[in-house]
Amino acid sequence: SRQRAVVVAALLGDLRRFAKHRFAALVVQHALLQCAPAECGALAHGLIAQAGAVVSVACHACGVHVIRALLQVPGATSLAVQQICKGKHRLRKDLYGSQLLRELGEASDEARATRAAAAVGGA
Repeated sequence: SRQRAVVVAALLGDLRRFAKHRFAALVVQHALLQCAPAECGALAHGLIAQAGAVVSVACHACGVHVIRALLQVPGATSLAVQQICKGKHRLRKDLYGSQLLRELGEASDEARATRAAAAVGGA
């Protein structure tokens, strides 16, 4: 548990950059899915709190997997979906972003998108 806290603290240092890194993105993804709720919440907040971070990370080959994991974090899903809905225009232009939108079903209303996010996360 102490090692996990050290890893989470290190990830929080530059979360956006790590979420786009080929190997670090896998660590971020697993941390979002497997850490304690408080640690997952801190990581989720670290991504969501930065303006445009969710969309920026979703437009990256490795980052899109982090966003899929983020959509599975309780309490972060609706905020992430809000940012995805705001950045739809940019996401549609991007290969990975458009894939994510297709998976979410390009839901026009956020409640439907949140349900779709839960389904994508489970897949």
